[in-house]
Amino acid sequence: MCPNQQWRFNMTIEAVLFDFGRVLGNFDKKKAWKRLSVDSCYSPEKIGEIIAAQNLEKMLESGSMSPTAFANELLYHTKSNLTVPHVMRIWGDIFTPNTVIEPYIDQLMERRVRLGVLSNTNRIHVEYFRELPLLVKLKQLSNHFACHMPSPFLEASARVTRCRWNGQPNFSTGKLLTGVSTAPSGSVPPLR
Repeated sequence: MCPNQQWRFNMTIEAVLFDFGRVLGNFDKKKAWKRLSVDSCYSPEKIGEIIAAQNLEKMLESGSMSPTAFANELLYHTKSNLTVPHVMRIWGDIFTPNTVIEPYIDQLMERRVRLGVLSNTNRIHVEYFRELPLLVKLKQLSNHFACHMPSPFLEASARVTRCRWNGQPNFSTGKLLTGVSTAPSGSVPPLR
């Protein structure tokens, strides 16, 4: 038996932090490109190229561009007659549940393990992914669930790449921490 093996067998899970994208939920930007192309002279693939070439998504994700400015720029560059709210709805509605993870979440909730979500998303997307059934089930939408950028909390989080739990290295992440919330209120104390 190696020295660390006993520690692993005796450890209890007190909290689990999940990344949202491709863990709790899936997303498909091509869905938005396709819907935007209906009212544009450009193909879905060309719309994706326009978004990349103009750095629109990068600016929206970094917080250097507001959702309204993003939608206006997208309308301009794709020569579309859609409205800003329509573009924001299309850009936000790209999420689907990851049903594979749901049984594991149920098991963790039964064991009263604290659950949290990490996400580095923008203000358009958060309005849509928070409506996914699993996040509704977890009641992840408390006032502690800050999911847009920029934020002083994000800047501090970006510098923290290693977490220690009971003195042991636990995980490292290159993603920005934008929101941590807990299991349904009343079941366990919040993890912040």
